[in-house]
Amino acid sequence: MFWKIATHLVAFLAAASAVNAIVVPQSLSNLDATASTASSLTLAVKVTLSAAPEDAGRSIDFTFGNADATLTFGSGKIVIPANIPAGGIVTVTGTGTYSPASTEAKIAGEAVLSAYASNTNTAISVTAPDGVFKNILLAAPGSEIVQRLNLYVDVQTIVRQVGNVTFVVANPFSLPLTFTSLNANASAPLGGVQTLLGTINQNPLATPIVIPPGSTITSGNVTTAIKLTLAQGLQLITALQGGKSVNTTTDADANVLIGDYASAVALRKKIIPAFRAV
Repeated sequence: MFWKIATHLVAFLAAASAVNAIVVPQSLSNLDATASTASSLTLAVKVTLSAAPEDAGRSIDFTFGNADATLTFGSGKIVIPANIPAGGIVTVTGTGTYSPASTEAKIAGEAVLSAYASNTNTAISVTAPDGVFKNILLAAPGSEIVQRLNLYVDVQTIVRQVGNVTFVVANPFSLPLTFTSLNANASAPLGGVQTLLGTINQNPLATPIVIPPGSTITSGNVTTAIKLTLAQGLQLITALQGGKSVNTTTDADANVLIGDYASAVALRKKIIPAFRAV
């Protein structure tokens, strides 16, 4: 009788262990937007996690939100693979729906999108049946969405205080990106002093900037208000001669359609090279 009780107890404890195994997400990378509506995005992201052998094949529903888990952006699912290697570290693709239910959640979610677009690591929370995991790192994609500026600048441009700029823009997602408005300023060191070169204030953009999925394009001309004196303009022209570039500090706010989903994206104090196109 004792042997039977002990056997049942061992089986019960094993089952309890399987139910209560903790799957711990460690990092996120390769964020992608794969489908959209006017109110939501379907997302895919690589999830590196720690799992136990008894978790093999387990499907985990989760919600995700801002770093301290006070706001929720959406929900998704992770499926643990059937074969878990020694050490228990596996990388799987999690799928989910980004659909913030409040203005505050939308703003917080857009901050995460902005950091990703700016090639900056950021953090979110993952809440699963096993617990609440805060400050899970979402790794930067490796390059910024706006990669460089082409300045159309000559003496007449400086005198008129109106010029044009084009952008080299990359799209890391499986959906098209459409910039519908842009407010930006760019500055660069001229004569050892950080100097405002120009500003853009187009809401909406006269010609939206459309980047197909997975592509890098050069935009059409965007009208720019030049903020340089003639002496500063000549310094800039000289600095850009001979195919040289200057590093510009760019601060921008844009309205962007990710597929059909409208989002605000902020690019804060990002350093991108500028080239003289004329």
